[in-house]
Amino acid sequence: SSPGEAFLRSDVRNHTRVERLDWRSPTASMEPASCDIVVGADLVYSEASVPWVCQTVDVLLRRDGAAFFVSPLCRPELGQLQQALEKAGFSSQLSHVADHGKAPLEAGQGYGLLAAWRSTNGTVPPLLIA
Repeated sequence: SSPGEAFLRSDVRNHTRVERLDWRSPTASMEPASCDIVVGADLVYSEASVPWVCQTVDVLLRRDGAAFFVSPLCRPELGQLQQALEKAGFSSQLSHVADHGKAPLEAGQGYGLLAAWRSTNGTVPPLLIA
């Protein structure tokens, strides 16, 4: 690996926290507006969990941060989370992700990657630009 890659890994490790959260009370373990990025997988199993996850992102994410969620597309709650985040003032993008080496996706199969961001100047965060 190059010195730049070693620095990046070190820098990421030194500035990354993984926290267990109670979605109903996100500030119990973290300060408001303390996250640049929020990442979650398989978080929304029922419609009741959508407002909790949305509130957590809204409270913990910095103004120029972004949130990323992965969930099976067979669950309608990912789309409900997208709608709730947009209603809370976030921009969002839902992309379909196929399993590597598998056949093309049929409706409701595979995984969805939901990206959400709230930018003061209306631009898309660099992490979302392919």
